[in-house]
Amino acid sequence: MTANHHPDHPPGPLAGIKVLDLTQIMAGPMCTLLLADLGADVIKIERPGSGDDTRRMGSRIAADFAAGFLALNRNKRSIALDLRAADGKAVFRRLAQTADIVAENFRPGVMERLGLGYETLSQINPRLVYASISGFGGSGPYRHRGGFDLVAQGMSGLMSVTGFPDGPPAKVGVPITDIGAGAFTAFGILAAYIHARRTGQGQQVDASLLEAGIATPSGNPPNTSPAAPSPAPSARRTASTPPTRPSAPPTATSTSAPPPSPPGSSSAAPSDRKPSSTTPATGNPTTAKPAKPSWPRCWRTSSPAGLPPTGWNAWTPPAWLPAPSTIWRRSMRTNRPRRGKCW
Repeated sequence: MTANHHPDHPPGPLAGIKVLDLTQIMAGPMCTLLLADLGADVIKIERPGSGDDTRRMGSRIAADFAAGFLALNRNKRSIALDLRAADGKAVFRRLAQTADIVAENFRPGVMERLGLGYETLSQINPRLVYASISGFGGSGPYRHRGGFDLVAQGMSGLMSVTGFPDGPPAKVGVPITDIGAGAFTAFGILAAYIHARRTGQGQQVDASLLEAGIATPSGNPPNTSPAAPSPAPSARRTASTPPTRPSAPPTATSTSAPPPSPPGSSSAAPSDRKPSSTTPATGNPTTAKPAKPSWPRCWRTSSPAGLPPTGWNAWTPPAWLPAPSTIWRRSMRTNRPRRGKCW
């Protein structure tokens, strides 16, 4: 990957800040992406040979570049470094001496076993801001467990309020806990960086997918009391009634003539009054035209709801609809009316 800024564009507000990016997949790259978009110099450190796993996930633009990888790692530079080798650790320590921020999303304890944890690097660079993202955070009974977005959505309660009341819990369509954890971590990094500029002392930022899932529905926080009822989904289904054939035409039940007008009054009905359903002269009921359902004007471009699975071609049109039906359409080329068949 190349430099993160075009020479013709002005530098961003975080220009001059050096970030060592040890993250991969989604949450960590989302965090460093936000910093890179604001102008920080983000150096992505990947495994030799394979690199970030998202290079091979989803649709690929090139042999080693998937669309999702480029979307999450734009504006970054990249190097391959083996942190398990002594030479790789030495190179990383030299980079950390002049870095402002280090971001990683390994399981808690991995960086400490490599000798690259916050306690070690803070001795080399006291102003260093060290950010860690994991599934369940750096403390607690689940700290050593791996975490994924789907697990965090279920354990945080997001899935219990997603979907329809008469259905099972459903996940959010996007990896919301990954995105939220990345955004919250970037916010914490900037706060810790301001603190380091003022005091000369860096800090460690700890974030998790579970905490991001719990913090997401802040407008309607979950009730964690054991006696509280479980939250329910709030989505509503849109009732769509399938079209039916029109019923028999309604007929008037009364066959008597209307009462005669009183003397001196006009026999003409007011203009805003609808005519009677019976003929005044003979008293015979008139046939009322049935109301037509709201069918689409052209079935080639849109099909009515409630059709059989075989498609609208297998559907029998109602008796009141002549076949083939014709409409007047405007030509897209000349904008003049023209006659065309619907089906």
